[in-house]
Amino acid sequence: ITFTSPSAVSGFVGRLKREEGNLDDTRQVPIACIGPNTRSRAISEGMLRAFCPEEHTLHGLLNVLNDVVTSQQQGGRLWG
Repeated sequence: ITFTSPSAVSGFVGRLKREEGNLDDTRQVPIACIGPNTRSRAISEGMLRAFCPEEHTLHGLLNVLNDVVTSQQQGGRLWG
């Protein structure tokens, strides 16, 4: 799951609750956040596997997502 703003995290959580989804399911997947504020919001909502790139840009986010996918393909869990 990818978020580019704290409000996107809130919107996702709100919609998930309205549609009777289970927020616990987000604990099984990486949560990519564009920056630390977005990551903080995700963690406060219980998404404990949230991470963000050192470079808080779309380019940085894409690079860290690539790293996560590559790590998972090699059997690792870079994201948490």
